[in-house]
Amino acid sequence: MSKTYDLITRWSDEPIDCKTRVGCTFERNSFIFTFDVDEAAACFRQACRCDGDPCWEDSCVEVFLQSGRDKAQYFNFECSSSGAMLGEVGVGRGERRRFSADEYGVIKREATFLERGERVRWRLKVAIPAHFIGVYDEKTLRGNLYKCGSKAACVHYQSAFDIGSDKPDFHRPESFRAIFEEEEMR
Repeated sequence: MSKTYDLITRWSDEPIDCKTRVGCTFERNSFIFTFDVDEAAACFRQACRCDGDPCWEDSCVEVFLQSGRDKAQYFNFECSSSGAMLGEVGVGRGERRRFSADEYGVIKREATFLERGERVRWRLKVAIPAHFIGVYDEKTLRGNLYKCGSKAACVHYQSAFDIGSDKPDFHRPESFRAIFEEEEMR
């Protein structure tokens, strides 16, 4: 089963020169998210190099997924265009535990640059094992998909599904939807 999303810019009245497409698949007991980003150089930033760095400040793509073991918890996988990741799990924004080095090791990432100049085109593929989040069937996977750059010259925020907040806030599990559902409100 697969699904593709074109992320929608949120919290901006100005046009943002950034296009993000996300392909979602479930294969070999892993959820695979492939982000294809085409953005103006002003939207691009790449400072994070290590797991645990504040990736949301960079050109960052993010997968937030509800836990299959405890529905009150969710995982956030925030990946810089370099492939560095900030990963956490918990109930709310203030109640999160960062991933251990071993946990980072099971999340496979592959970053590729296709063009760097006035435009930056890059791809990030992240594979999350089903056992890691406790969800084994793509039909029950709930979450949201994001792109941001909070310290880029052109600050921007995008998501697959609407987020009911007046200011940028991806830590809103009430905005999670079925990732692989055929027709979903956007």
